[in-house]
Amino acid sequence: MHAQVSSEGFLATAIVDLVNTQGESKSCRVFLDTGSQANFITESVASFLKLNRKLVDISVSCVENISTEIKHSVSATLKSRFSKYSKNLEFLVLNRITKTMPSVEINRAALEIPKDIFLADPEFYKPSEIDALIGVKLFYKLLCVGQITLKNNPEAVLQKTQLGWIVAGEINSSLSKNHVQCSFVTHSTPLDSNLTKFWEIEEVPSIKLLSQEEQACESHFKNNTQRDPAGRYIVRLPFKENKDKDLAMPGFYLPHHAVIRADDITTKIRFVFNGSTKTSTGVSLNDSLMVGPKIQDDLFILLTRFRSHRFALTADIEKMYRQVLVHPDDASKNFVSPKSRRIWGKIDSPLKKSSGRTPRGTTLSHIGDK
Repeated sequence: MHAQVSSEGFLATAIVDLVNTQGESKSCRVFLDTGSQANFITESVASFLKLNRKLVDISVSCVENISTEIKHSVSATLKSRFSKYSKNLEFLVLNRITKTMPSVEINRAALEIPKDIFLADPEFYKPSEIDALIGVKLFYKLLCVGQITLKNNPEAVLQKTQLGWIVAGEINSSLSKNHVQCSFVTHSTPLDSNLTKFWEIEEVPSIKLLSQEEQACESHFKNNTQRDPAGRYIVRLPFKENKDKDLAMPGFYLPHHAVIRADDITTKIRFVFNGSTKTSTGVSLNDSLMVGPKIQDDLFILLTRFRSHRFALTADIEKMYRQVLVHPDDASKNFVSPKSRRIWGKIDSPLKKSSGRTPRGTTLSHIGDK
């Protein structure tokens, strides 16, 4: 903002002690700003006091929405030199808060300040650097009863505070200048950052985090899966590391039952095997096999994709699980020594043993989805 002015809009400053958690202090010149939503401290003071830093992501905006990104905040105790007042405050860290204040030196004698007044900043009239800024959250709590209007400058006042008497308002100046300081400051998490976080929360992760067992199962599938001349997939059983212990068992017998659906076009009778049935040792086939990651899309994705187009088609793979073969080394051993045996036939008829296809209802069935 630029204007030709013959008076100085005087902003209040004070000298205080800032103290860290170890009790070490530094005398600092602070700017009391009712137009700021946050407190600020310079990088040099924060480093001098060795204040512990917290990571933040805050956008600080001022006039015309000019913004600065803040990455760190610190805490320190503000102590008054005028009274016993102290307050622990959180500050946002900036390299520099503002230019020297005031912008030009003021004739202190012309203000006729009473001699018995304890000024919060005895050298308020000299341009000096600002070490910290106290915002509106604390400013009005610092005010005390007591206000004096300066005789030669009726638009300026002396205001009593917990930090001492501060000088603020319009002060006549013989110097004409074309620069006006404005310290209106707001802080907030950036809008684009808020939107980003919102979408990150709502977004389905693009990368799936796999457990160790899921990673091992994926590696097993990639290293051992083959295709026969007809193109059918041939899989190996992904046994857990303790499979040697399980091998000592005679094998697994898988109970099964038929699911009959006369209205089904492709599969009217579907056999479902119970791979979770415990053996006499209390271990089932599913207990001995690793479980791979879920490879189907989430229902939300399916519904979203379904609604993305005007027309949708559905299809079914006939006897899908039965299309996947078990490796001969596993199948010939009835799923390893013999790991699994599926018994066919009635109770009073000769029993038949079958193997070689992926049974629906076992942990291995998930591999068949591959």
